[in-house]
Amino acid sequence: MRQGQNHRKTSQASNSMNPTTDGRTTDKRTARRTLSARSRSRTRWIIGGTLIAIAMAATFAIIYHSKAPERFAEKPAEKAPSSSPFALTLLNKPQPPGSAPEGMVWIPGGEFSMGSTAETESLCGQPGVTRDALPVHRVYVAGFWMDATEVTNEQFEKFAKATGYITIAERTPTKEEFPTAPPENLVAGSTVFTPTAGPVPLDNFYQWWRYEKGANWRHPEGPSSNLEGREKFPVVQVAYEDALAYAKWAGKRLPTEAEFEFAARGGKAGLVYPWGNELHPAGKFMANTFQGRFPRNSRRTASASMTSAATSGNGARTGIGPITTRNSQAPAA
Repeated sequence: MRQGQNHRKTSQASNSMNPTTDGRTTDKRTARRTLSARSRSRTRWIIGGTLIAIAMAATFAIIYHSKAPERFAEKPAEKAPSSSPFALTLLNKPQPPGSAPEGMVWIPGGEFSMGSTAETESLCGQPGVTRDALPVHRVYVAGFWMDATEVTNEQFEKFAKATGYITIAERTPTKEEFPTAPPENLVAGSTVFTPTAGPVPLDNFYQWWRYEKGANWRHPEGPSSNLEGREKFPVVQVAYEDALAYAKWAGKRLPTEAEFEFAARGGKAGLVYPWGNELHPAGKFMANTFQGRFPRNSRRTASASMTSAATSGNGARTGIGPITTRNSQAPAA
């Protein structure tokens, strides 16, 4: 997830975290709630940031830089079409510096074409969604260890119990933070996805997001929901500040945007999805994507579990989620 704006609002759809080993804490606390009509413009910015975080979705990984990696492998990993702005991905020689920490895979690093193009805008049905990813440009990242899956509810619970940490969504907002909000709206909670009754224009996200008092990582959809049977699910309703706290506790750190994208692409160049250009190759669901016409009720005719979802070319199940990294100076987990 990006290290620019912090938003106090968290979202139920996919605010899973990705800590790294050095536990960087450069960002300020995230905005988290819609409080009044008078603060609508601020709320629009908050939710907009939340949707960016969603796009970055949520696995943790450890970056472990090798002392003197070979710059590139002898052969490029994937050829991009001649008309594509994506050039070949050049991988470092994939030699991990020792045995893998538990639950992690080695991402060799290298040079790749980072960014996106207008051709992928049809994924969301809203023109301009890839504007902040332009232009496609070349970036080099060093090798690192990365968690193979997202951080789960049971993993985050261990952190919360060990530290007594209270997430952003669990904290009551103050009048100082939201001076124009009426007192009755200063209640802890978060945003929850709410399907619409029928088809709607996709130009107003207030139609399918609502502020739910009492929603947090322990109660993803609100006070009446819980984590029973969801122990292995990715943790949600966590803000960037929460992810940083988890990462520091775990001896990890959040990845850079370039590290995340490199891992998600799996050595391939310019594909729409981590596994290829088809959302459902041969009719197979490769991830837990929305099934049906957004934002109406998802049909849920098929799903992919966190342990069975398709992996990227690196072997990490992080194509649609954030990651955590670890520096070579940190002890192996």
